[in-house]
Amino acid sequence: MDLRLTEHVVIVTGASHGLGRSIANVLAEEGMKVVAVGRDTPALTSLATERTDSIAPFVCDISDLDAIAGIPAFAIARFGRVDALVNNAAQASNTPLADQTLDDWEQIFRVNITAPMLLTQSVGTRFIGQGRGKVVNIASLAGITGRRGMSAYSATKGALLRFTESVADEWARHNVQVNAIAPGSIDTEAMRRARPDAADIAAVTKHIPARRLGAPAEVGRACAFLLSPQADYITGTTVVIDGGLHVHTRP
Repeated sequence: MDLRLTEHVVIVTGASHGLGRSIANVLAEEGMKVVAVGRDTPALTSLATERTDSIAPFVCDISDLDAIAGIPAFAIARFGRVDALVNNAAQASNTPLADQTLDDWEQIFRVNITAPMLLTQSVGTRFIGQGRGKVVNIASLAGITGRRGMSAYSATKGALLRFTESVADEWARHNVQVNAIAPGSIDTEAMRRARPDAADIAAVTKHIPARRLGAPAEVGRACAFLLSPQADYITGTTVVIDGGLHVHTRP
C-alpha cells in the first residue's frame, strides 16, 4: 500500500532513543521529512546523520514549556511546512503512591500531558488554517488499565487518551485527524534495561497471547498509517498494540 507520505513534514518528540527513534526512522523510510525532537544531542545527531536528507534534529527539553513554541517554528524554517505531529516523549516513574512526591507528580504531568497539549495547540492552529493535519499521541496500555506503582504515569496516559478524543471531535470539521496509539510491552532499550535477563522477558511474554514483545517498528508502521491520507476517515480512536494482552482472560 502506498501511504502517500512523501515530502510530508512531521514533528516527532522523544526521538533520541527507543520508540520515538524507531518511529522517526519508519516515517523517514515512508518518505516523510522528520523533525526529531529530544534532549540527547549526540543521539539526535547520529539519527540525523543516518538520514541527512530526511531527518532534522531539534534539541529541546519539552518539560521547559516555554521552549515548545520553537519546535514548529524550526520545522517551518527547515522544511517550509508542518503536516503532522507525533507526541511521543514521556516520563515514567515506578513509585508507590505513598512515596510519590508532588514535584515528581507535577513533572510527569508536565511532560506527558501539558507539553503535548501545548504542542498540539501550536501546530493545530496551523493545521486548521491549511485545512488538513494529523496528530498521533503515543499513550500506553497503562492509560487504559492502570498499573500498580505507576499512578502518575497511568493517570497521564489516561488523560492523553481523553485529550485525543476531545480534540478529535473539535477538529474533525477542519479535516484534522487526531488519534492515539497505546503500546503494550515493546522491545526497547528501556525494556531491556528494566529486564536484562531472558527469564525476566519470559515472565512478561508468558502473559501476552502473542507470546512475544512488540517490535518498535510495528508501532512506527501503525503510526505511519494513521498519518497517511489512507486514514483520513479515522479520528478519535486508539490503536492498541499489545499482542492481545488487553483482551487476555485465561492462560
